[in-house]
Amino acid sequence: VQISTDYVFDGLVAVPYTETAGTNPLNVYGQSKEAGETFAGPLATIVRTAWLQAADAPGMVDRVLSGLSAKEEVALPADRRACPTFVGDLVPVIWRLAEERIPGLVHATNGGVTSWYEFGRSVADAAGADPDRIIPISVEQPDERPAQRPPYSALDNSVLRALGYPEIRDHRDAIAEVVAGVVG
Repeated sequence: VQISTDYVFDGLVAVPYTETAGTNPLNVYGQSKEAGETFAGPLATIVRTAWLQAADAPGMVDRVLSGLSAKEEVALPADRRACPTFVGDLVPVIWRLAEERIPGLVHATNGGVTSWYEFGRSVADAAGADPDRIIPISVEQPDERPAQRPPYSALDNSVLRALGYPEIRDHRDAIAEVVAGVVG
């Protein structure tokens, strides 16, 4: 199983990318993942995913909760959109794909397209905090990460649906579960 990324796409469309969509990575990371997909070969299972979040590791949920607990405003991009993926929801899918030896490309993300700004507001809601403390910014504003990223990189899990796999739950449900585990 080869793990890949939504960053193989350029983000110039405004509909979720299917597994058959052409790639056009904007940065070295995306180019390296695209090369990895090619190198893995036609018999490999290649799982593209996006915006990985783990319940027990630093990530966007942790960043938002830290800012909220410090009584700070949390500024997040409102003009990058994708489908977040919670590791706890992704692992069973990868495990099953590996056991069944399904070759080819598969997209696997939680349901729902969002921006980091909307994601942060969902975290605030789940934590019982004021979502207005989440402030939208544009990716046009200075960013600490110089690599260009796709503005829209939502993935459509169409192959999983065609294989009869159950829908991966909505990212907001996963956020609520993770936040409940952190704040009690």
